[in-house]
Amino acid sequence: KLQTPFPRLTYHEAMRRFGSDKPDLRYGLELADIGAVAAKSGFAVFTSALDAKGAVKGICVTGAASWSRKDIDALTELAKVYGAKGLAWAKVTEAGLEGPIAKFFAGGLAAELAAAMQATPGDLLLFVADKYAVVCAALGALRVECARRLQLAPQGTFLLAWITDFPMFHYNEEEQRWEAEHHMFTMPREDHLELLESDPGRVLGQLYDLVGNGAELASGSIRIHRRDIQERVMKVVGLSPDDARRSASSGSCWRRSTTGRRPTAGSPPGSTGW
Repeated sequence: KLQTPFPRLTYHEAMRRFGSDKPDLRYGLELADIGAVAAKSGFAVFTSALDAKGAVKGICVTGAASWSRKDIDALTELAKVYGAKGLAWAKVTEAGLEGPIAKFFAGGLAAELAAAMQATPGDLLLFVADKYAVVCAALGALRVECARRLQLAPQGTFLLAWITDFPMFHYNEEEQRWEAEHHMFTMPREDHLELLESDPGRVLGQLYDLVGNGAELASGSIRIHRRDIQERVMKVVGLSPDDARRSASSGSCWRRSTTGRRPTAGSPPGSTGW
């Protein structure tokens, strides 16, 4: 069963809600931002992440309060694979919260947290506090694993979606420089050209992916077709035109992007796993 029309999500919406740029939309388990509540908790793990301009987000796993400590420890190890330092958790009961962080959410703050997570008694709350990218990656993986354990994805249903507005660049903190998120021959959005030099991290590209049931099915973009824009993009990532000409992998792309050809686009199919 294939449902149409395919919904469209921006990259940032997909990451904010699902922690993945190829989300499985057959089930909920959406990420919730609890920064406002966490800031009042006094829990150092949460408050220090917020002080460092990071994020505190969580997922509410319906009916999973019965999971054992061993079950939760396995989830903690999974979160660490994706860069998280650990996993905070609490179980929602009729009497309030139970678990290692419950003491930091006493009184009305427990109800405030439950409301932010849309939680009810019998639910398990899982939290990650770290840099935004780490939080999304870890919770995105936990979302998939919890759905697998609970068998939330209906069989025989295919939910496809377009993901748009991917970032053009990401900052490599280790090397202290900007890098292309996909490749440096993607056309930036026209309304973001003015940000190329001043704020590369905000520049979005004319990229699009077709995803389905948690897998990437096709990926495409509008290619750069103006020499001046191509040179500006390459300057952001620390490359000169001469560097591109010498590169066997990018030389042909450089020639196509600087010869004044009409805009081209494509979307080659190929699944990353179904």
